[in-house]
Amino acid sequence: MNLAEADITSVLWVTGCKLDFRFADRPLVDLWGYPKHTRGVNEIPGIHVVGLPCLTRRYSAMVGGAGLDARYIAGRAATS
Repeated sequence: MNLAEADITSVLWVTGCKLDFRFADRPLVDLWGYPKHTRGVNEIPGIHVVGLPCLTRRYSAMVGGAGLDARYIAGRAATS
């Protein structure tokens, strides 16, 4: 599928409970295997993360905390 022809501008990649970023051909992670980010925004344009432990608060990995982080990331992604 050609994403541009299908007018698809975003992809949501859900990895489950275990972190595994081997699919990426770019260096996304730090020494501990967590994505490099500042408040969920990766240094690579267009890469955002949510649902990680302590992303922005202690309960970021829980549904309520991830929802708050996702709201922020959705706003950032919409303007980038």
